[in-house]
Amino acid sequence: MDLDLAINKLTGSVPSSIAELTKVVQIEIYNNSLTSELPAVGWLKMTALRLIDISMNRFTGTVPEELCSLQLESLHLYENELESKLPKIISNSSNLYELRLFGNRFSVAC
Repeated sequence: MDLDLAINKLTGSVPSSIAELTKVVQIEIYNNSLTSELPAVGWLKMTALRLIDISMNRFTGTVPEELCSLQLESLHLYENELESKLPKIISNSSNLYELRLFGNRFSVAC
């Protein structure tokens, strides 16, 4: 099952109830006008999730650690206003083959 809400001129924030979609394999909500921080609770329930594309929105804050603990294959966060240390994003991502982060405020931690 996929959730594709891309290019819909959506505004506001992503509700934390999105984590109740436990059978979703792909979430694509890119190219909207979504704002605020990404919800920080419930992502670990989404064990089937393999692709997240929230690029080209106006998300702020850090990438939730739960999001970084998923077994994602593809993660697109580009062109937002996110801030995180890169090792946190990729440290547990052994299945990750596609990572797009440009256009944010990420930093590198040694």
